[in-house]
Amino acid sequence: MGYAWTTITVKDLEKSLAFYTEIAGLTLERRFSPTDGVTIAFLTDGESKTELELMCHHGEEAIEHMPFISIGFTCDSLADTMARLRERGDAFDETVYSPMPALKFIFANDPDGLRVQLIEQQS
Repeated sequence: MGYAWTTITVKDLEKSLAFYTEIAGLTLERRFSPTDGVTIAFLTDGESKTELELMCHHGEEAIEHMPFISIGFTCDSLADTMARLRERGDAFDETVYSPMPALKFIFANDPDGLRVQLIEQQS
């Protein structure tokens, strides 16, 4: 058995696609509308088989995410990622956490308020 994908319901698919491609570095693999009023986009990092599914129910305004759930992505440079977040006007906690010398991370919010952990690991 393998892990296939995580589904996130979003209000604005274009804003979410921009966040996850520009900040998390994912690539849009496929996009389709299975029914009227629903658009789905699958993104991947190009290396693993695991995908992120963004699902937009057009016209629905309320998106609720569990407050203690976050998803995490590695980045090459946390400083560069923070600069991109600032440029885009994305909300994030500027506190850099470093529980061990080779690891540091921050938390940002995606366009719908889901916590996203952005992680820099040094070898």
